[in-house]
Amino acid sequence: MIKSEALKSFAARLKLLEGEELCAITFIRDYVQFTLGENILNTYTWPILDEGGILYHEDTLGYRDRLCGQIGNKVSEVSYEEPVAMIDFGELCLRVILDGDDCYETASLRDSGGEYSAV
Repeated sequence: MIKSEALKSFAARLKLLEGEELCAITFIRDYVQFTLGENILNTYTWPILDEGGILYHEDTLGYRDRLCGQIGNKVSEVSYEEPVAMIDFGELCLRVILDGDDCYETASLRDSGGEYSAV
């Protein structure tokens, strides 16, 4: 129950990304970093890309190109359906799984005010 509440709380914080422009994506050894305005979102699980119902995983040909193609676009909506946060850019939606079994953290956010949170 406590973990579920923590996931919901973190997902609610992600709402501050709505309207923010995706400025950069950095691929680091075992995670992906998204710079959205002055906010930094790290995902320690590879987001699933949903393009009109077609799902792309990190091993799908063109995955990184599709992801980087969102640079310059703004987040239109953030929603949450346990355990997945959905960050929608209009044509493409990032599905970030927030409850991973194989890692300590699945995502972290440092907002423009410097506040840090993680799940």
